[in-house]
Amino acid sequence: MNIKYIGLLFIFIACTFFGCGLAVSEKRRIERSQSLRDLIVHIQREIECFRAPLENIYSSFHSEALKKSGFTEKMRQNSLRHALESAGNIFCFSDGVFSSLLNFADFLGKSEYTDQISRCKYIILQLDDELKKSRESYPKNRKMYSSLGILTGIMIVILLL
Repeated sequence: MNIKYIGLLFIFIACTFFGCGLAVSEKRRIERSQSLRDLIVHIQREIECFRAPLENIYSSFHSEALKKSGFTEKMRQNSLRHALESAGNIFCFSDGVFSSLLNFADFLGKSEYTDQISRCKYIILQLDDELKKSRESYPKNRKMYSSLGILTGIMIVILLL
């Protein structure tokens, strides 16, 4: 009988941690998105001020959030486009903004610097809008994920009793 209650407790704890894990995952997505925005700002600044080649720009950028996901390493080895494609949408951006990012990465380094700067500014504005929406919705989503984890755990425990 006691083993049954211990098992139910483990199920409840697992569901609760799963809900909290989803909330933490969303927070990490927002952090990676902010780091990607910082990368685009860094690219814009380096092109505008120094007209530096992309390899130098990529190697001079540092972000812990993108480094943990392996994004910066892929970007430095191949290109920004390759890193975005291989990472998938690990950011908190909609599909439309993500496809805009891919298009931006296609033309990066292949046109005049004034065109590249204007593309950087445009994509930064899009990223800012998406980040603002994500940050505004994060507190309610965090509560929802945590509550759903707890409620799911309670529901499973009640059904198994």
